[in-house]
Amino acid sequence: MSNLPNVVPGTRAVEDLPHAHRCGARWSGANTSHCGACCRTFTGVEAFDRHRPDGVCTDPAALGMTLARDRAYDAWF
Repeated sequence: MSNLPNVVPGTRAVEDLPHAHRCGARWSGANTSHCGACCRTFTGVEAFDRHRPDGVCTDPAALGMTLARDRAYDAWF
């Protein structure tokens, strides 16, 4: 039996993260924000708000945002 966590296919997220969305994304953290419209996850509310400057989702990469690599899931900051 492996001690490695069960990784959700197509992501870096492990199945035992406490928060989930119907899109399949999983995350943890009290400040982490997930967008139900574009199904991207952000390190906090400020990053979430930044990707919706006019109430419409914008690709975080196009805004110069990067992925936080210190988490078990993809989150933009």
